Amino acid sequence: MKKFIVISLVLFSCSQPPSFYGLPNNNENNNNNSSEPPIDIEQISPLIGNPDVKPTLMRGDSVRITVLNESELSRQVTIDPRGTFDYPWLGIIKATGITPWELQERVKTLLAQDYIVDPQVFVEVMNYAPRKVFVLGGVNKTGEYFLNPGEKITLLQLITLSGGFQSGAKKDSIMIVREGEESGLGKSPDEGSKDDPPVKETKSDKEIIYVSLDKIEKGEMQKDPVLLPGDIIIVPRTSKVCYVWGAVNSTGPMPLPPDEKLTLLKAIVLSGGFNKFAAGHKVQVLRPEGTSNSYKTYTVNVDAIASGKVKDDFEIKSGDIIYVPESLF
Repeated sequence: MKKFIVISLVLFSCSQPPSFYGLPNNNENNNNNSSEPPIDIEQISPLIGNPDVKPTLMRGDSVRITVLNESELSRQVTIDPRGTFDYPWLGIIKATGITPWELQERVKTLLAQDYIVDPQVFVEVMNYAPRKVFVLGGVNKTGEYFLNPGEKITLLQLITLSGGFQSGAKKDSIMIVREGEESGLGKSPDEGSKDDPPVKETKSDKEIIYVSLDKIEKGEMQKDPVLLPGDIIIVPRTSKVCYVWGAVNSTGPMPLPPDEKLTLLKAIVLSGGFNKFAAGHKVQVLRPEGTSNSYKTYTVNVDAIASGKVKDDFEIKSGDIIYVPESLF
């Protein structure tokens, strides 16, 4: 039986600090496997129709929608990897990034437009998907950290929880990789097919936010940023490394060999290979440009490279973020 510790930390003078369940799933520094503890729905599920419930919905959450006197419309749905669900009469409805109350009002408004006069709609959360933030690079305990729905953690709190910085960590250029409004790291991009060119520069639905801890401590930067579920925190090191994340068997920083180039296929192999959910034909490489928030995104068909259909592999550079998405189906 795997054990989990509930940790309550009062950090940086927060009156209501985030509480965590579970220990980090540490691929780099911890050989113990961990699993997610069950979520007590009776404690965290919002009351039906309560506008004060703060947790926003995300992919994997299950909600029950009840429409009075309309049994055909009353059902439980799960938000899919695109952040949507299919609903009778209305079709595809966007649900991520809003509260259950806001979803209730959205469904009510849509039904009232063309179908039902003054519909009585109620939305109840039946199950919350795990809320996670991730930290890689120059900290002592890399891995994933679980949050209860609605609870918040700041960057400095996560750094403290992860055991602080390692020697050689670059505290002046911490990266927060964050999903965009419509999609993100938890989903497989819609664009792209197995017949696409092996390498192409693409638009990204991800944002890289650079944070200088030194400037925060000196008061030269805005307050300690609050992290969002799904955020990946990368603490760079002075050594040359890239970062592998997503549907591979071993995630985390990967040193670049000093005397030979590292290719994308080799990096995937060194990370234990794809897992069974990987979309290997559309692996993303995010390449930061300088210390600004700009970066290039390349989508690479690693399956074609591995099968020998493409001769030239994609070269990885120091600081690259390799993300292997999961297939939607």
